[in-house]
Amino acid sequence: MNDQPQSERERRLRAMLHDDHPDLLPDMAQYLDAWDAPRASSALTASLIERLGDELPVPKKSRLSREMLRWAWMLIRSQVRIVRREIWAATMLVMALGTLVTLIVSTGTPAQGLPIAVFAPIIAALGVAFLYDSESDALVELLDSTPASVRLLLFARLTLVFGFNLVTALVASIVLVVLRSEISLWPLVASWLAPMAFLSALAFLLTMLTRDALAGALVSGLLWSVHLIFRAVPDADPLLFLLSFPGLSAPESRPLLVMLAAVLVACALWLGGSTERRLGES
Repeated sequence: MNDQPQSERERRLRAMLHDDHPDLLPDMAQYLDAWDAPRASSALTASLIERLGDELPVPKKSRLSREMLRWAWMLIRSQVRIVRREIWAATMLVMALGTLVTLIVSTGTPAQGLPIAVFAPIIAALGVAFLYDSESDALVELLDSTPASVRLLLFARLTLVFGFNLVTALVASIVLVVLRSEISLWPLVASWLAPMAFLSALAFLLTMLTRDALAGALVSGLLWSVHLIFRAVPDADPLLFLLSFPGLSAPESRPLLVMLAAVLVACALWLGGSTERRLGES
C-alpha cells in the first residue's frame, strides 16, 4: 500500500528537478551511482553524536540554578495549603507574647532565661510535630500530581514550618535588641537556636515513627518542661541535675545539638520512604 504514494513522490521530485535543472539530472545520477557511500557503524554514529553534541549550546549554570531555585520555591509554596493554619497563628501569638514578657522582665536576666528563649524552641517543636498527617488526603493528592517523592514533600514542609518559626523568632530577637540596649543579639539567638533545632527534629522523628503528631509534641514538650523546671531548682543534687538535661541549654553543647538535629531529620526523612510505599500500595 505504501508503494503507490512513494512512486508518486518520486515522480514529483523528478519532475521538479527536471524543471529546475534538466542538464544536471544525468550528471547527478552518474555521480550517485559511482559514489561509494560509507557504511554506518556504531563507532561512526558515536563519533557523529559527539561532534554534534559539541556544537549544541550549553545552558548556563546560572540559568540552571535559577530553574532549580524556582522549582524548589514552587514545591515549598505547594505545601502552604497542607500545613494547618493554626500553626501560623499560634507561632505568631506565642512569639509576640514571649517578646512582650521579655520586655517586662528582661532586666538582669541571662539570655537563656529570657521568656523568648523559653518559648521559641517549644513552639517550633509543636509546629513541626503537627506538620505531618499520615492520613492526609492532600498528601496523597500531591504525591499523585507531582513527580516529587514523599521524602521531598516532607522536607519542603519541614523547611517551611521551621523556617517560619526561625524567621519569627529572629524578628522578635531583633525587636528586643532594639528596645533593650542591655540585650545582645547573638547571645540571645544562640540561646534558643540550638534547642529549637534539636526539639523540632526530635518531634519530627517521633511523629514519623509513631504516625501520631501528638506523640512527637508531647515528648518534646515534656522534655523541655522538665529541663526548665529542674534547671530552676537551686543547688540541685546530681540526680536532679542529670534529669534536667543540662545539655539542652549549655553553650558548649550547642554544636552537638545542631548535629544531632541533622541526624534526626535524616532518619525521619528515611522513614518517609515507608510512607511512600504504603501510599503507593493503597
